[in-house]
Amino acid sequence: MGRGSEAWSVGATVAFRAAVLFFCVSALPSSVMNWAVPWVGERVLGFEGPISLELTGSGDTAANYVRLFMSVVLTVVGTIGWTVAGAARDRYPRGLRWLAFGVRLTLATTMLGYGFAKVFTGQFQPPGAGRLIEPIGEMSPMGLVWTFMGHSKAYCVFAGLAEVVGGVLLMSRRTQTLGALVIAGVMTNVVMLNFCYDIPVKLYSTQLLLGAVFLVALDGKRLLAVLVTQQATEAHPLPRLYDKPRAHKAGQVAKALFLTASIGLSIYGYLSFASEQGTPSDELIGIYEVESFTQDGVERAPLTTDTERWRRLAVGTWGRATVVHMDGERKRYRLEVDPDAATMTLGEYGAGEDDAAPSFTYRWETSEDEAPRLHLSSADVEIVLRWSDPEATPLRSRGFHWVQEKPFNR
Repeated sequence: MGRGSEAWSVGATVAFRAAVLFFCVSALPSSVMNWAVPWVGERVLGFEGPISLELTGSGDTAANYVRLFMSVVLTVVGTIGWTVAGAARDRYPRGLRWLAFGVRLTLATTMLGYGFAKVFTGQFQPPGAGRLIEPIGEMSPMGLVWTFMGHSKAYCVFAGLAEVVGGVLLMSRRTQTLGALVIAGVMTNVVMLNFCYDIPVKLYSTQLLLGAVFLVALDGKRLLAVLVTQQATEAHPLPRLYDKPRAHKAGQVAKALFLTASIGLSIYGYLSFASEQGTPSDELIGIYEVESFTQDGVERAPLTTDTERWRRLAVGTWGRATVVHMDGERKRYRLEVDPDAATMTLGEYGAGEDDAAPSFTYRWETSEDEAPRLHLSSADVEIVLRWSDPEATPLRSRGFHWVQEKPFNR
């Protein structure tokens, strides 16, 4: 299709119409289609059972697939109708410029959001105490990726900066193709991670990648000439979205303000998010080995058949705690600490405040004998735990080495 003034083929015209319609339909809020999603999913696509519209953090729910199906159907029907009503070889040079503008603006703001989430470690956090004592075989593939990314802040920042740089480059027509190439490379890696590690953002990340590929394709002939056939190519004209100088200047000012606001709000949002997280009492963070566990005045021996006695406790940031029982069962809890009352409450992980899930409250105190210890007590339980520093684990303490005589692979 290109960005020039050459005649368009029938295929290019039809592809443009389909791209416009799919972009517009995909930009609609989910709520616009939600009224039809259950019916289409059950009656047309044959999904069994009711289709939930609840937001769960997954972008690959049954409802998402139904909405994608509906978007494709609407795009196909609309494209056929548009082609029947219009000439087969119509050209839409101004429309193509506006479509490219809409795609790169959407892609740029999305990349800035995801990029700053990584730069400020909002998306990936260092593996907490609970994760550090978890056998790798018990991790989900997604959990493995989150642990890998969160372990190295430098790599996380690098990945985030790649997305931020690509997003900023997309804001200008002159650097649109360069930004699209950067984002195409970044999103290819993201899409592969999502598919290979079962991360439920497959649909959305694929759409972002296709958006970057679309922008690259607009300069496809020139890129092919320079990079593959080693031929000279002429500079491409950059027609404006607005013909009137005053409208063009207003657009430039609006774009500068939009870019500034996008970057500023992203930075402010993630800094605020990070400052509000954590454990109310950081002195409790650590990995604890249970030395004694007394229940109803009787000390329980550390038998691997005991399903009640604790073996380990991991207290992490972000209000999380993990208890490992003697039989190997692991339970994750929401952690609430009241430093003034010296109490800590373990509630079932993932349960809301209104749920009837059980919770356990203990009084706690620390002591410095031969080693730091944590003493927990309730009406029927007394637990003594020996503290160890999560940062002392090999994963966290290994660090970086320029010179290595042998690989440190454990």
